[in-house]
Amino acid sequence: MEKTLLGKFQLKEISKEEYDEFRAIQEPLIFPDRFDIHVSKNFSEKEITQRESLKKNLGTPFELRLGFFSDQKMIGWSYGFQITEETFRMATSGIIPEFQNKGIYSSFLLELKTLLGQEGFQIIQSRHYATDNQVIIPKLKAGFVISGLEISDEYGLLLILRYFFNETRKKVMHVRSGYQQADQSVTELIRKYSN
Repeated sequence: MEKTLLGKFQLKEISKEEYDEFRAIQEPLIFPDRFDIHVSKNFSEKEITQRESLKKNLGTPFELRLGFFSDQKMIGWSYGFQITEETFRMATSGIIPEFQNKGIYSSFLLELKTLLGQEGFQIIQSRHYATDNQVIIPKLKAGFVISGLEISDEYGLLLILRYFFNETRKKVMHVRSGYQQADQSVTELIRKYSN
């Protein structure tokens, strides 16, 4: 897969090795003031072994590692993976500072939605630091909706965003949040429990 963004940047699939190497170098430069807590560093050998054993139960989910390029030089990344039969989780993205605020991320979101829609996913989900407006705002503009908050021991307070490919499901989210009234497409889906 290779796409052109904004007529001058490239988006292409990259290997795990390329991704790991680039991210290890660039992430501290892109997010210099951020800190996470490496909770698994505290795990006992037994907990590590159990975790690896449980991981095998999950099979082989769909994964996607993408690199952003300018003149054949990698300038950013995005990584995500399948978490359910219908949901793809965007796990991490970053663009080096000199290429931020140029519309690359917003353009990327359009391509990612197209790609994941073709794969058959119903939902794209992401979690963000609650004040990370540099990512939250472009996602809201791209049609993602706020679907919750989470307090994570690793990352702190996170805002959960979801993009629904099915427009009626997106309307259901607006109805559930109190933002709008149910239209006929939503009322037809209401399931009432009877005694």
